[in-house]
Amino acid sequence: PQLILTDPPYGVLDADHDRMTLKEIRSFCRAMSKIIHPSGTMLVFIPHHRLAEWTHALEEEFKIKGERKRRAQWNLRQVYET
Repeated sequence: PQLILTDPPYGVLDADHDRMTLKEIRSFCRAMSKIIHPSGTMLVFIPHHRLAEWTHALEEEFKIKGERKRRAQWNLRQVYET
């Protein structure tokens, strides 16, 4: 697909259905990296307190390096600061 738009469990409720472990986050990112079109876009709604985990998993599974990594970090910072 050209676009993946998802809203995974936030982990803010005290309920098992509202949590994703780091292993599940990595597994999710790995699966998405296999199906998304090379020029596609993925939008993931996540809570700010899980941002570091998701960023690391996305960088690893999507093999984001060099200039692409710098652009992704800039875009993330712009969204987070507004």
